Amino acid sequence: MLTPAALEATKSLVRLMLQREREGNRDAPACSDQVPAPLATPTGWRSKSGAAGLHPAPSVGVFAAWRSTCGQAVARAGARDPGVGAAKNHGRHGPRQPEPNRLPEAVALLEAAGFSRPPGLFPRQLNSVWGRCSRWTGYELDLVRREPNVQWIDLHWALSHVRAPLPSFALAWHCGEQLDLNGQSVTTLSRTHAFQHACAHAAKDQWMCLRNLVDIDRLADQLKGKDLSTLSHQRMVCWSCTVTHATTKNEALRPLMRRSTSGSTTALARATQAQVMPWRRSQGPGPWTPRRWASMVWRLLVLSRDARDWLRTLLFFALLPAAFSDPETGEDRGLAGFLVARITWLRQRLHEQRSIHRAATASGQGEHSRP
Repeated sequence: MLTPAALEATKSLVRLMLQREREGNRDAPACSDQVPAPLATPTGWRSKSGAAGLHPAPSVGVFAAWRSTCGQAVARAGARDPGVGAAKNHGRHGPRQPEPNRLPEAVALLEAAGFSRPPGLFPRQLNSVWGRCSRWTGYELDLVRREPNVQWIDLHWALSHVRAPLPSFALAWHCGEQLDLNGQSVTTLSRTHAFQHACAHAAKDQWMCLRNLVDIDRLADQLKGKDLSTLSHQRMVCWSCTVTHATTKNEALRPLMRRSTSGSTTALARATQAQVMPWRRSQGPGPWTPRRWASMVWRLLVLSRDARDWLRTLLFFALLPAAFSDPETGEDRGLAGFLVARITWLRQRLHEQRSIHRAATASGQGEHSRP
């Protein structure tokens, strides 16, 4: 866990780096050995061990490897970025996603290339009732290939449960731009859509990764002069720009911020809390409780006003896709097996909560009994 002082020091370095970039001073100390290595490439790939969500970028060889091993499979299924498969890089180029209706085809092609789905994460039969339900409520699927080296693909067909404020796949594809990546032409999101996705991704994760805020800041600079007033009505954009502006002080974000809204104030508080917490501790400190679970679900619900997003989010957390898959065999469970798994999970969580409560009560009594 970061201390508040360490977080503020990191933000100051990020702010300095971005200011130097805007000034055109690429040789500033913020890009030299005077700054810790993770800060030199804040839009790098995700790593669960890094501090404050700032991670080094992959080498050129990584991109080449993805293009040669699985690019064809994902491209044939309508991927956004066939050059890098579906491995996520939440900056200008991603995330990578196949056309939603062609997800089974994308998975089949990747499995033919040697990838497999880990058991216990998602229904195996993607066209079954449970598979279609999980595809509608969920948004990602993991695949792994262990030979010759371990390679993971995080295959997305949506960014999150909240989809209404974001462009559809067809619109994003139509407005896509060509990007030269190491001498290879890659189709990627338009800058406006990339900005929307960056804001949505930061909001989904409660603004816990500073590298996501750097993406928003840089894209805002690239979009100067464009009329983005309609985006300010989207909660994810408004709140993400508010949090980013508090970190980077970039005035290009101000037109997208609403003045004195309680939502923006709450977003700032949540961002500060999330940024000092260990990675993916999204429910806050402490064990699972119904209240923390409800709070986590509510934070996602308030990002959209669309009834479909609300229904999708509630169904996802009630009918968790992982509960449809046996963690031992990877085979799909029937309705009875699913219900047993969910009830067992809930009983375990409640038992843990009661055990912790009893331990805390006993400890309190022991303190009071001392002379």
